[in-house]
Amino acid sequence: MKLAAGAGALPLLSRVAPAQLAPNPPSIRPPSPAERGAMARLARSFMDKYDVPALSFAIGYAGTVVHEDAFGLADRERNETVTPRHLFRIASVSKMITSVTIFRLIEENRLKLTDRVFGSGALLGTDYGSPPYSAGIDQITLEHLLTHTAGGWSNDNRDPMFTHPRMDHAELIAWTLANRPLDRPPGQHYAYSNFGYCVLGRVIEKLTGQAYTEHVRTEVLTRCASRT
Repeated sequence: MKLAAGAGALPLLSRVAPAQLAPNPPSIRPPSPAERGAMARLARSFMDKYDVPALSFAIGYAGTVVHEDAFGLADRERNETVTPRHLFRIASVSKMITSVTIFRLIEENRLKLTDRVFGSGALLGTDYGSPPYSAGIDQITLEHLLTHTAGGWSNDNRDPMFTHPRMDHAELIAWTLANRPLDRPPGQHYAYSNFGYCVLGRVIEKLTGQAYTEHVRTEVLTRCASRT
């Protein structure tokens, strides 16, 4: 998808000085048939390689969407063609939203990057099982979770987030702490972690007394929308 967007963006911007945005985005010409074909080929290649049922992208310039397109099916069973108006699950884009929310709380002096997450006196205390934990778990800090350096729980074939799909967040975190020791001491190794950001969501809920979705919608997303 990044490649497809890039293929269309470069020709559109080629006539504009790099340091200055054009004042009138609607004056930018639409992609030519050849450019649209190039983007379509990139999109189809990506979809075929990863068995992606649908793909949607948009190219923005100076705050305005100047081109958008979609490929594939929104519903395979009904043979429903996807359009740019269909909604997609945002998956790991939610991690950026979680990070912004955490840093807002840091700016409000309600959190510090060095705050420990699990154990007595930590952010989540013993909400998800009592010590003793496996080695290193009570040394995990907020920064470790934000930077994927907690020492374990990576998105490999043992990713805790997909191990027990019937568990809710509380059950899953308690199970993971009890059954999945860290692979390395915190802070020594980068390993992308979906589970780490699940835990950050619970930190937000514990600190604010609100559900994750409610707090994020009010304190982050609504504020962004009001400035557009």
